[in-house]
Amino acid sequence: MKLFEFRPLMLWYSAIFILLTISFEAYNYLNNFGILFLVISVAVSILANTGNLFYAFKYENKTIKKYWRPLFYVMIVNFIIWNIYKSYCCVVTMDTSFLILSIAWSFTIAIYLPTFVSNYKVAFN
Repeated sequence: MKLFEFRPLMLWYSAIFILLTISFEAYNYLNNFGILFLVISVAVSILANTGNLFYAFKYENKTIKKYWRPLFYVMIVNFIIWNIYKSYCCVVTMDTSFLILSIAWSFTIAIYLPTFVSNYKVAFN
C-alpha cells in the first residue's frame, strides 16, 4: 500500500476545472445575474470541485459518501436548471438556431462529464 496515492489526470482536470469555474462565475457576476442564482451556483461549484479533488486523491470516507449522495443530485439539478435558465432567458436571441443551442449544450456536457462521473464515484462507490 502506498502512503500517498492520487489520479494524476484527474488532478490536472480538477485544476483546469477550478480555473474554468472561476471564469464561469466571474462571467455570471459581470452579466448581473441575480444574487440568489450566483450564491447557489458558487456553492455548487465549490462542492463539485471538492468532489473532484476527493476523487483525484482517492479519499474515501463513509461520512462523506453519506452526505455526498444528496449533494450529487443537487449538482445535477443545478446544472440542468442553470443551463436552461442561461440558454433561454439570458443569452439566446431570437435568431439563435436549434443547432447552435445543441452544440453549446454538447460542449457544456462534455466539459462537466468528468466532474459528474467523479462526484458519482465519490458518492456511490
